[in-house]
Amino acid sequence: GKVNLSRAQLAMLMEGIDWRIVKKTWRPAMVG
Repeated sequence: GKVNLSRAQLAMLMEGIDWRIVKKTWRPAMVG
């Protein structure tokens, strides 16, 4: 149970970080 929970949380965390990076990298690309 702990492994599945940690994996789910890690996946969600990674997705959140990826989205943040995408937004940060796309903002200057679109504006510039």
